[in-house]
Amino acid sequence: MTPNKKNLQPLVITNNEDIKYAIPQSAVFLDRDGVIIEEQPNYLRSEDAINYIPGSIQAIKDINDHNIPIIVVTNQSAVGRKIISLDQATLLNKIIMKEIENRGGKITAIYMCYHHPKDNCPCRKPSPMMPFLAKKQLNLDLGESYFIGDTLKDMETATAAQLKSILVLTGHGQGEYKTLDATKRSEYTIATDLLDATHKIFA
Repeated sequence: MTPNKKNLQPLVITNNEDIKYAIPQSAVFLDRDGVIIEEQPNYLRSEDAINYIPGSIQAIKDINDHNIPIIVVTNQSAVGRKIISLDQATLLNKIIMKEIENRGGKITAIYMCYHHPKDNCPCRKPSPMMPFLAKKQLNLDLGESYFIGDTLKDMETATAAQLKSILVLTGHGQGEYKTLDATKRSEYTIATDLLDATHKIFA
């Protein structure tokens, strides 16, 4: 399967559940690479390259324990760059969802922009389209929700979608943090990793 440039929309991956909350629901939005799993230097291409960041699955379980849905929003331009196929990217996301479920956690949905940056699609972060689409499809209250990411683009996405944000220092986070001056650093909530971020949310 190859991307259809006439339909530059994100792919939504779920556990085959038709979920729409009766009343607006707060959620936790997560980036994938660098937050849940380790960042790969040349994109995630195979199942055996999936390495979970220590504490990330426990953090997901902690969020689940508060009955808060977890929505992953991720740019995966490896598809648009023709490094992997859309089917491969979808399968890898489903493997991650299943492994987390096997370990007692749950991701409600993954919203994936799979386009090449030059496609100028409307969904690639830092565009807020993916959180907005999740809001519409699942009936989410973005103002009471968090976005946890490891890049400044993630933080820009959060701001554009009016989400509370936390920058983690895993993945690209430490390097991104070092680019900020003291004033900018004070504007962000910083966490060591996803588990630390959940502690800040529920403190």
